[in-house]
Amino acid sequence: MPLLLLIFVVGYLIFYPADIVRNPLAISGFLKPTIMQVEVVSLVKRQQCYESFTIKPIDQAYYFQASWFSCNLIDIHVGDILEANLKLKPLHAMNNPGGFDSLQWAKQNNIVAQATIKSAKIIGEAQGFAVKMERLREKLDAITHLHLHDPTVTAVIESLTLGVSNGLSWEVLQKFNLSGTRHLLSISGSHIAMVAMMAYGIFFLLMRMVVIFLPRINAHTWAIAFSVFLVSFYVGISGQQVPTLRAFFMALIGLAAVFFHRYSSLINRIIVAAIVVLIVDNNVLYSPSFYLSFYAVFLIAYHQLWVSKADKKWRNYLSLNLLLLIGLLPISLYFFSQFTFISLIANLVAIPWVGFIILPGAILLQWLEFFGWQCHFFWIFLEWTTHGFVWTLNLFSQMTTSMPGIFITGHLGLASTLIVSLVILIAFLPRGAPGKYLCVLAMMPIVLMRVEPKQGNAQLVFLNVGQGLSVLVKTQSHLMVYDTGPKFFTGGDVGQSVIIPYFYHQGWKKIDMLMVSHGDADHSGGANTLRKNFPVRRVLTSDLNKVPGAMLCQRGQHWQWDGVSFQVLYPDASHQHQGNNSSCVLKITSGKAIVLLVGDIERAAEQYLTKNFRDDLAATVISVPHHGSKTSSSEEFLSAVHPDYAVFSYGFLNRFHFPSGLVMHRYGQLGIEPWVTESGPVFVEISPSGVDIKT
Repeated sequence: MPLLLLIFVVGYLIFYPADIVRNPLAISGFLKPTIMQVEVVSLVKRQQCYESFTIKPIDQAYYFQASWFSCNLIDIHVGDILEANLKLKPLHAMNNPGGFDSLQWAKQNNIVAQATIKSAKIIGEAQGFAVKMERLREKLDAITHLHLHDPTVTAVIESLTLGVSNGLSWEVLQKFNLSGTRHLLSISGSHIAMVAMMAYGIFFLLMRMVVIFLPRINAHTWAIAFSVFLVSFYVGISGQQVPTLRAFFMALIGLAAVFFHRYSSLINRIIVAAIVVLIVDNNVLYSPSFYLSFYAVFLIAYHQLWVSKADKKWRNYLSLNLLLLIGLLPISLYFFSQFTFISLIANLVAIPWVGFIILPGAILLQWLEFFGWQCHFFWIFLEWTTHGFVWTLNLFSQMTTSMPGIFITGHLGLASTLIVSLVILIAFLPRGAPGKYLCVLAMMPIVLMRVEPKQGNAQLVFLNVGQGLSVLVKTQSHLMVYDTGPKFFTGGDVGQSVIIPYFYHQGWKKIDMLMVSHGDADHSGGANTLRKNFPVRRVLTSDLNKVPGAMLCQRGQHWQWDGVSFQVLYPDASHQHQGNNSSCVLKITSGKAIVLLVGDIERAAEQYLTKNFRDDLAATVISVPHHGSKTSSSEEFLSAVHPDYAVFSYGFLNRFHFPSGLVMHRYGQLGIEPWVTESGPVFVEISPSGVDIKT
């Protein structure tokens, strides 16, 4: 039976079509104002003059991710039916290595488009069990907001009890990531087990009292039935995430086995739960949680079958945690490009803190308040202890970043992940098992996975940062960041969402030079984030107000790294503080291969450079000035630079309509080959032998 079920799961994963969600909308319907009746199907995330939520067209099975930018917003709740004037935009992924895959997330959630709401009015309210459950979830969320005052504590409690994670800031998520406790934010096995035990214990005691009057009643059986009901109810209001469903179905199978007096092995429950989850929602194949959650439970089953041989319970407990720590390393590097060895100690502290104090206390308080019981003092205690928990995680995260070897960054490919995982399982077999000492091979792919540029070469990555610019320049032993992309109106910046994940993917841990060409938000947005998270040796910019503590970039500055020459061509002393036209212009040279990074210079700066420094401008590759605006890329300037390749960095369907058609035509007339970051990063390698460019 287990073998047949396992074959089913493996076959499903291999042969299931990759593109599950097919967009039902005609392309002609995009970017045109459309009046549509839609239902609000998620909790509403609110900020000043901004709301975001998920909507579903009436009588349709697909969803839109909606945003509403207005300072006259109406009070919207889950279940409301709106008549909305909206503009649809196709889904688009930045495709930067290590970054968040928005298309995968959309497929997982059956979202087929982004919707910008221009205006809307409530015309009704949806009915049904699912809507009532979501409204109940919304009420419990409102109770939490009412009684907790620290935004960080509120966001953590929301995520732990209700599966609402949109209030967690990037900084808080980093604390959980760096301490290896991110899994606690997903409602999973420990949450389900706690609810089941609470339900069983309370109802068992009640039924034991009833047995005195009705001796034929089996208190144990009825307590199990009540546990199933209450756990099902809890899952219904927790958002039905993948770890939640996995834990629920495994608990259901286990409780059913006890109820019917039938033994069921853990491996059987894992496989059956995987099949049920796939049947309920096959889009979970796009979720890393599916693989991480089931593999973690598989490691527990593996430990029971092959590793758990020690007589003392504490040794078994320690070996299980060690197996989970080491066993999840390769799959964590595959999905997230980061792993911390401090997580073993951090989880020994965090799991009981959450499982025995914060989680049961928060759930009880939410429901007591829901039924009208006032618990003001206990809310203060909950806020205090949760604040202490977050403070402790901050200590662990600081240890992670300050102790060498504790925090591993870098990416494993699929083949390496499978090989390393297999060898780790062999390494944990009992003493004397054949092949056990092959475990040394587990570290080889991790050691060999990074290849640095050769002496005299430089690798440049023009990241896809939407409407903005960010270029990473790597020589053999030095790293430079030229511009840091935009800051987002809704919170966060490209430093958080793109650059730092790429650093983790590559295993980079320091910045030798940060150059912010000028102060515009689409070029300087992630600068502060990078400076907070990585040691930066030197910072240059043309706008000291936007990048405090930096030095001015000025013509004449030059340096050499690993045989590669760097030279600042502009601005000179007479062209400071002119916005776009003061952008730092950097020339990078390796033999006859030259890259020119020009920020957002416009025609005035181009004319000045062409007139006064024409002989310095020749380059093989140029970053297109000002994203292809018609105010830049003058014919005279392009003739002076005379590049073979031009890299355009602009946002997908951006509101400025960059690049200008006239500018694109000009590059074509001059025989300059265009490369664009719209669909993903552009990789450029320069060496004394020439230029290699690819996407």
